Amino acid sequence: MPLTSPPRITRAGIRRARARFREGAAGDLFYRAAIQLIATARQGASDLDLAESIGVLLQTWNTQFYRFRGGYKEQDTAAIRRLLAKHRGALDSIQDRRLDHLTADEERMVLMVFHDFEIALGQVGAAKALHLLAPRFFPLWDQRIAQFGYGIRFRGVGQNGSNYLLLMKATLEQIRHLGGWDRFDGNPVKAIDEYNYCLHTRGWTSK
Repeated sequence: MPLTSPPRITRAGIRRARARFREGAAGDLFYRAAIQLIATARQGASDLDLAESIGVLLQTWNTQFYRFRGGYKEQDTAAIRRLLAKHRGALDSIQDRRLDHLTADEERMVLMVFHDFEIALGQVGAAKALHLLAPRFFPLWDQRIAQFGYGIRFRGVGQNGSNYLLLMKATLEQIRHLGGWDRFDGNPVKAIDEYNYCLHTRGWTSK
């Protein structure tokens, strides 16, 4: 069962995790490149369209998913393109939204959008793709972060929309506990993910 309240995180822990993340992995460089690639695709300033850009990133960022599916194929890009077309209105409306402005109507939208992305991209790939499309609104997760950070166990593919919404709400509570959005230097959704990644995915201490 999910935790009834999110784990406590300190501002000092967030700062230590940010430093550890930057020095201990190429993830920060890759993440900044990923955000830039998505931005240029949206502006039409890239030879790659948005679906192709997401596909390039997921091949690096979600390798395990495609490894057991015979590798990434053109049909995978086509599936992403269909997702973007189907949910274009919703995704455009939250592209620049902040998680602390989450509304009840948006909660219903999250369940529908995450379900469709999860069917095509898996539990982790769905969150990664959605985060790239709306990085201040959609948190990242993986199985270890969900389980050990929030007490959430993955269900079968296509059954995790409600769990992901729980993660969003838990992340929002953590932001509020740390003083609110404006107390962060940058995006608190990403800062909390870095903390979770260091602690739960990689097993690094934040000391």
